[in-house]
Amino acid sequence: MEPQENAVDFSSFPAIALEVISDPVGFYRKLPRAGGYVEPLCFATAFGFAGILIQFLLHGLFGLGTIISFWMVLAWPILIAIFSFVGAGVMHVLWRVLGSQASYETSYRSAAFLAALSPITALLGIVPYLGTIVSMGWMAYLLIVASIEVHGVKPNTAYAVFGGIGLLLTLSSLGTERAARQLSPELERLGSEIEDMSPEEAGKAVGEFLRGLEQGAKEKSGAE
Repeated sequence: MEPQENAVDFSSFPAIALEVISDPVGFYRKLPRAGGYVEPLCFATAFGFAGILIQFLLHGLFGLGTIISFWMVLAWPILIAIFSFVGAGVMHVLWRVLGSQASYETSYRSAAFLAALSPITALLGIVPYLGTIVSMGWMAYLLIVASIEVHGVKPNTAYAVFGGIGLLLTLSSLGTERAARQLSPELERLGSEIEDMSPEEAGKAVGEFLRGLEQGAKEKSGAE
């Protein structure tokens, strides 16, 4: 029987996520190369939303992790839907360059189920720096497995390419995290101060804050 693209069994999502996490080789080895976009899109949206909701609650209730606004949480499902197709497009081109003959649909399905990691990486995010390293390394490993099992990329090539990309993204993410952690106290202070300000006063305070950041960046650049 042909898979029904519009028939999505949401109750199977936890089991799928568990398999992606616990047995990625087995999962990607038997991943259907076709079957439509609806199921992987729903999966990516559900687990991506779960990830940002966890971040929102961790910071809101316990002051842990990254600051996530309520409006970002509401907009996240739409952003996930958009970026899932864009990200799959980038991966499709890369896999093609590495010799894959798979269709874009297969590439999308390969990438979308990576969202199983989102709730875990959200929890790991409360551990400074180490959480980023583990999350990026885990994601790179899943891409390596998908490359080998779904796209027929040679193991040595997959490890070299995606290991290298993972390392570069990890270094970049660590730099971003460091900057965010340095700014976080200032942003929280600014947020508490502007709560009781008029719109004009709040705009002026934000402008002064941004000018201070710009001046600090210039001084740091000059020192280097």
